[in-house]
Amino acid sequence: MTHASEYGATWAAVYDELHAPPPSEVVDFLVARARGGPVLELAVGTGRVAAPLVEAGIEVHGIEISPSMIERLHRNLGEAVPIVANDMTAFTLDRGYPMALLGFNTLFGPTDPEAQANVFTSIHAALEPEGVFVIDCFVPDLGRFADDQSVRVAAMTDDWVRIDYSIHEPARQLIRTIADIRWLNGRTHLLPVTIRYLWPDQIDE
Repeated sequence: MTHASEYGATWAAVYDELHAPPPSEVVDFLVARARGGPVLELAVGTGRVAAPLVEAGIEVHGIEISPSMIERLHRNLGEAVPIVANDMTAFTLDRGYPMALLGFNTLFGPTDPEAQANVFTSIHAALEPEGVFVIDCFVPDLGRFADDQSVRVAAMTDDWVRIDYSIHEPARQLIRTIADIRWLNGRTHLLPVTIRYLWPDQIDE
């Protein structure tokens, strides 16, 4: 399994190259629900989502366990986003927030069911009485697996291609992936990630 801090150490150097900022309609959606902020973003990472919120005048506080991601965050945004806790599966804060945000499928990062449930417990205590929790997750598409294996071109630009090699463990709802990133200038990175996916009804529960 890939621990969250290990994921950050592996991905931080190339994360911003591979993932574009959120589109304007997503930023507008979040700003409308932030009620002026501040917003609590779990797994804030390099600030991909936080940056446009800060630019829109919304104060953002982050939770992040990876020193490598925090270093990139500071490189991108200086001290604009304070880190208020490190582990999104177990934290206590001394204030409430009108909105908490967990984007880009990161709810699936903890591979232990109890740890995933603890995210909701911690968030519940960190929200104001009328606060909202915004989650961005994919709906699992298991049709891409044959014999619980998959090889696919996950993304491609004029500069690089990403090929994902994945193994599915249905009983545990785990997907283990090695992302093979190849740039046209000859750079190559093998980037591991393990997730435990949830179905929408499991998230609702």
